[in-house]
Amino acid sequence: MRQVRSFFEERGLLEVETPLLVAALAPEIHIDPVSCASPFPGDARPWYLLPSPEVHMKRLLAAGSGAVFQISRCFRRGEWGQHHNPEFTMLEWYRPGWDLEALMEEVCDLIRLFSPQERFLFWSFREAFQEFADLDPFEASPEEMRARLPEGVPSDLDREALWDLLLNARVEPALHALDAPVLLTAFPASRAGMSRILPGEPPLAQRFELYWRGLELANGYQELTDASQQAQRLQEANLWRGNNALPPLPVDGDFLQALQAGMPECAGVAVGLDRLFMALERVETIGEIMAFTSHPPSS
Repeated sequence: MRQVRSFFEERGLLEVETPLLVAALAPEIHIDPVSCASPFPGDARPWYLLPSPEVHMKRLLAAGSGAVFQISRCFRRGEWGQHHNPEFTMLEWYRPGWDLEALMEEVCDLIRLFSPQERFLFWSFREAFQEFADLDPFEASPEEMRARLPEGVPSDLDREALWDLLLNARVEPALHALDAPVLLTAFPASRAGMSRILPGEPPLAQRFELYWRGLELANGYQELTDASQQAQRLQEANLWRGNNALPPLPVDGDFLQALQAGMPECAGVAVGLDRLFMALERVETIGEIMAFTSHPPSS
C-alpha cells in the first residue's frame, strides 16, 4: 500500500478522502449497494454504504482539484465468494486532460511497479470475440452466437444476453488462461457505464477492462462529462432495476449539478486492490489476501 501511494505521489496526484455513508448515489444495473439506517434521528429514508468513490471524486474534479487518487473501502451487497467480499479496497484515480490510451499505459506502469517484466496484451471487444468465439459480435446473427454456446440456450435471448453468455463461456476463460495481463477495449455502446461513446458504425464505449491470472482487476473510462446524458443513463439504470425486481435508488443530484457546472475532460479508472494483490501473489481466494473477510450469518 505504501508503494501504491508513493507511485501516485511521485506522479503529482493528490490523495483525497470522500464519504462512505450517503443518502443518494449513482444507480448501476449490476451493482446493488448495502443499505443501512439513516444516521439522523427522524430520517426514515435508507442510507447507503458507497459501492465506489466515483461520484464524489468527480465532484472534486468539477471543483478544480486536478488529478486525484483514492484508496477507499467499498461495499456491495451480495458479492461474496472466491474472488468477492462485500467489503473491499478500491484504488481509483482520475487524470484531467488525459485520453484512455495514456491512462491504460499508466495502469500498466502500476503493475510493472510490482512485476517489472510483464508483457501486456491489448484486445478490442470485437477482436476477442473473433479470436476466442470465432465470430464478429456485431455482425453475427443470434443463431450463429447460440451455435457457439452449449445446448439448451433459450431461443428468445437478445444480442445483449448472448454477448454475456459468450463472454462467460468463451472469451473470459480464454483471457484468464493467458498469463499476461490483457486490456480489453472498445466495448459496445450499450456497455458504456459512465464512459463516453465514440460515434461510428457500430458506436463504441470508450472504456477498458483489465484481466490477469483469472481475475478482472480494473475498469477504466474516458469519462462522460455531459450532465443530461448522465442523468438519462442513471434513469435508465433505475428503470432496469424496477423491471428486474430491484428497488430504484435515489440519484445524487449534487453529482449531476457538478457535471452541469463543468467537469474537465478526463480519463479515470478503478482497480480492485485486493484482487491485484491476489494476482501478484498468485493465490486462489480473496481471503488469502484479506486479514478478515465477511461471512453470511449461520442459520
